Amino acid sequence: MQTENRDKQPTLRQIKTFTAEYVPIEDRVRLNCVDAQGMTFAFWLTRRLSDNFVTVAADKIAEVATTKGLGGASAHSATLNQLEQQVARQERAAAPSVAPVKLADDQQAWLCHTIDFVPTNDGFNLLFKSHQDIAEIYAMSLSILDFRNVLDVLFRTYAKATWATAAFPNWLREDDKIDPSISLLN
Repeated sequence: MQTENRDKQPTLRQIKTFTAEYVPIEDRVRLNCVDAQGMTFAFWLTRRLSDNFVTVAADKIAEVATTKGLGGASAHSATLNQLEQQVARQERAAAPSVAPVKLADDQQAWLCHTIDFVPTNDGFNLLFKSHQDIAEIYAMSLSILDFRNVLDVLFRTYAKATWATAAFPNWLREDDKIDPSISLLN
């Protein structure tokens, strides 16, 4: 019965790692994911949702900096954010390398319609949801440092897709050494 399905709470699956992949024929970004149990799955992000995500994510990072007393004049704030972004990149580069998430050839991907930001003590939980009849919600728990790395991964993916990067803050775009071939996050 349909009413029973509506009353059921969706299952929450925790994303352990993902690889962002631009798929030209779809003109979308696919997140190839592995959950905490080692199962693979994938979902699509449209450019519009990705742009909105980037804008909100950058605002959330700025809010956290302001809350910690790191806010202030916009030039000072932008410089501080650029330095913190460089630290995030350096820590990510120093981390052990992980193979990209590979999917089975016949694995289907669903379309993500919304991304909810849920604040935690040290960052955010991102909840990826579909309006389709999917009985699961996919969650990614991120520290602020991880959150910055997700923005970098998306920036690299945009570069591969040759999409405009206007949605990204200047403090993220100013490092011209970003390698678009790196699109994996642990």
